[in-house]
Amino acid sequence: MAVRHVTLRYDTLREFLEAHDASLSKGAIALSAETLGGEASDTMKLDLVLPIAGRVGPIEIQVVHRPGDGSVAVQFLEMAQEVQAGFDAIFEHIEEIKALLIDRGEVVDADSVPAAPPVTAPATTSPAPAPASAPAQQTSEPGKFGDGFVLPDLTNAEPSEEGVFGGPELRNALIEIAIARTTGLLVVVQDDGTKRFGFWQDGGPVGWRTEPVQEAEVLGVLLYRAERLTKEQLARSLEIMSEKGVRQGEALIEMRVVNFPQLVLVLQKQVELILQSVLTQQEGVWAFYPLDSLPERFVAPPLRVPARVYRALLAHTQNMPLEELATSHRGNLDNYVRVRPVAREVVGELGFNEEERRFLEILESNDWRTRELFSVSNLGRSGTASVLWALNQLGVLTYGAEEGEERRLGRTTGRIRRKLAAVDTGNSFDVLELHWICMTDEVEKAYQEMKREFAQLRVELGAEYAEQIDIIGVALDEARARLSPDASRREYRETIIEQGMLFQTAEILAEKGEMAIMKRDRREATACFAKALELQPGHPKFLEGAQRASTVS
Repeated sequence: MAVRHVTLRYDTLREFLEAHDASLSKGAIALSAETLGGEASDTMKLDLVLPIAGRVGPIEIQVVHRPGDGSVAVQFLEMAQEVQAGFDAIFEHIEEIKALLIDRGEVVDADSVPAAPPVTAPATTSPAPAPASAPAQQTSEPGKFGDGFVLPDLTNAEPSEEGVFGGPELRNALIEIAIARTTGLLVVVQDDGTKRFGFWQDGGPVGWRTEPVQEAEVLGVLLYRAERLTKEQLARSLEIMSEKGVRQGEALIEMRVVNFPQLVLVLQKQVELILQSVLTQQEGVWAFYPLDSLPERFVAPPLRVPARVYRALLAHTQNMPLEELATSHRGNLDNYVRVRPVAREVVGELGFNEEERRFLEILESNDWRTRELFSVSNLGRSGTASVLWALNQLGVLTYGAEEGEERRLGRTTGRIRRKLAAVDTGNSFDVLELHWICMTDEVEKAYQEMKREFAQLRVELGAEYAEQIDIIGVALDEARARLSPDASRREYRETIIEQGMLFQTAEILAEKGEMAIMKRDRREATACFAKALELQPGHPKFLEGAQRASTVS
């Protein structure tokens, strides 16, 4: 099947800026065979997943070149307003930080290239570790940069969340922080005495301060190991830091080793690297302190923690025994599964691929029981089990024994629509939802049950559906009057079922009756011959069979 809708993802500002400069700004782009996942249609719709802006689109695109390796070059037929707004949001974010840093005089303006924000420099002291639940003591004077980002004054502050490493508590807390878009400081004290201070803005980390400094995490070392910085340049940046009292990012900008967009990308990687280190800790304590605002502005946009955690959890399911994965869902198979309303925004930040997005659409298209969701899911049973497990671990799903109001209303109004459709056919058997072989006692039972059911629906749904339910009530009365008397029912049956079918069905029932006699099942034998006589009244063969059935003991 030809591909008609494709998603292209840019996980970092570097990827986006390079693609924007190369082709996006010109209204064209190349799509790889891996991105397409199949043969591209001549025209398609393209969604872009952008840093900061998130998912935008769709864009109408047209294939202009097929190299033959499964990839295609496309041009934009029309730039959607939402897409342009996403681009603008990214560049506005960069411009805002540039202007702020220049106004504050914290960077060097080299040939109109804005300089870097303050970045962590090697610390000169190593404070003694303190319990995470205790207020973090400042190692730099408020309002001064000192060694690393400025720490807020937490004297007399109380953490909103705290715990120890080795379990899911920190992960769960960070998800809740992301859901609530909380700003604050995460204080981590490792067993080896290392202290980390994570600066959270609007639900995600934007910077870290570590005491003592971990060499492998320092900005200059990261650039050196990425072969973006020579040993001589690294040494010179440290000299400038010492001579001018600036941070390493400023020094590198002054040296013209990096420009502002490049620095932002490296800072993002630095934030993510330290977050990964913290999340893999097994020993130590942590605490999170909510703040109205951070003591300084940060260049890197907030890291989307839920997306990183979700991918890690999903990868973990690949190593889980299938039985363990299945067992984790058994307790909720008959419960209705829903996305927590407060978690909807976070779900949008999980970085779903196209198949996972479709699964979410299915999940939210109805109020499904978990076992029903497994049946309708596009991911297959194992894929559905994995995604549900990861979402459960993130705490974004909720389960309940009661169906939602929307589903209940859809079910009840759907029931009325289907019953009205049966009324329109004029078939009395369909109105009472009976097989045409039915007998008087079955007619009466079905009639009484449906009268009670629709009387209750009349009460639940009120005046809006009263007229339709009255029409159904009249049809039920008419069907009962037609099918309850034996002679009337048989006469009516012959008007809708051919005689040959009636006799053939009676023969089949008689054969079942004979088998029941052989098994000494009097009840089954009697019922079969009674229905054969219902279809062929007075037939000698069936009368004789009914007589023999009555003597079975």
